[in-house]
Amino acid sequence: MVSKSNRKEVIDNTLGKIFLEYKDSFEEFYFWEVELNSINKDKTETSITLDGDFSKPSSKCVDKLKVFLNDINTFLDKIQQELNAKHSEKNIDIKLYNLEDISVYQNDNSDIEESDLELEFYSESSKELISVEFSNNKIILLEFY
Repeated sequence: MVSKSNRKEVIDNTLGKIFLEYKDSFEEFYFWEVELNSINKDKTETSITLDGDFSKPSSKCVDKLKVFLNDINTFLDKIQQELNAKHSEKNIDIKLYNLEDISVYQNDNSDIEESDLELEFYSESSKELISVEFSNNKIILLEFY
């Protein structure tokens, strides 16, 4: 018998409602979600996933997300510099892409306190997806789909 999905919510003063949909309270991993309509110019939704446990999202992941949102232009500038340096032939302006997904997760290396960040941008006009991963505030992966 398949158990139905349950939902838990916490409220953050900055992010608003953060929710967890789960089947069992003893799963190994929990992924909390936030949906924001304030990031993209056209107000399309950005889905956000945060690592956490059953009781709440990881405070380090929440803090990392807040840093990203407060300093989004710096992150976009880093991405644009990487695009210009390594993929100049594509002539991409990252600010013309919608930020569709953000994932913030705990770094697997226990010696590192930093949370990692993964971003997915999509352009409706070019039908191109750009995935960017940051670790310790440095781009470690930039891929096109």
